[in-house]
Amino acid sequence: MSKASADFLSFFYFINYSLNIIGVRPFNHIGPKQSPEFMTSDFAKQIAEIEKRLWEPIIKDLKRMRPSNAPIL
Repeated sequence: MSKASADFLSFFYFINYSLNIIGVRPFNHIGPKQSPEFMTSDFAKQIAEIEKRLWEPIIKDLKRMRPSNAPIL
């Protein structure tokens, strides 16, 4: 759903059902000296360590991996 249609739908619920709607625009905050606890800085750290040959790269066949949104039965 686009941002504009989400805004329109939120406004519709506000007008018709008197719901208080709060819209958010989440995104990654990245930058220098960020803690490696965050995903993007952790990935960058791992790539740098592999390039310095401190780690052996782990290569997987991504076709065999289950999608994260697949149901668990």
